[in-house]
Amino acid sequence: ADLPTPVAAAHVPGISGPQDLLGRLVGGRRSRLVGRGAEAARLQKLWERVSAGAGQVVLVSGEAGIGKSRLLGELAEALPVAGHERIAAFCTPQTTDSSLYPLIEPLRLSLGLPEDASAEAIRAGAGALAERLSLPAAAGEALASLLGAPTGSMPPTELRRWTFDALLSWIGDVARRRPLLMLVEDVHWADP
Repeated sequence: ADLPTPVAAAHVPGISGPQDLLGRLVGGRRSRLVGRGAEAARLQKLWERVSAGAGQVVLVSGEAGIGKSRLLGELAEALPVAGHERIAAFCTPQTTDSSLYPLIEPLRLSLGLPEDASAEAIRAGAGALAERLSLPAAAGEALASLLGAPTGSMPPTELRRWTFDALLSWIGDVARRRPLLMLVEDVHWADP
């Protein structure tokens, strides 16, 4: 007779999201970072330049499993909780056909909208953000559409243009107020 195959069990302590950047990047592993001291120091030095007002863009690339996310998690963990903003966008193979999908969750969180927000609440939040950014109502409609609220009769090319304008204004506004750590994980899945 065949004996049952043993199955490994895991305990899931909770759900993490972009508001818990470390949870998504390190998955609860809090062991010491090994063999990446030079890279970690370089990222820390670049962050110091960002904090002094000199924007930086860093591409961390390499084969799967070499610790890229762990390295970024180490940087995020080393930074004080206050004094800067964080935006985390997570790309997936399932959302490749929607290149702006990774920004939906961070935008929704910045507007204080729950996942099940009504179309009216989404339109109100997106409209208020557009107004605060001194953008026309069309930009608010475009953001609302990105967040899942049905759109009116805006042509697709205009909708796309206003979406990009609004997202760039939003990210720029966040970065002008305080240093911004914006992480885009698995960017190779962002677009075909």
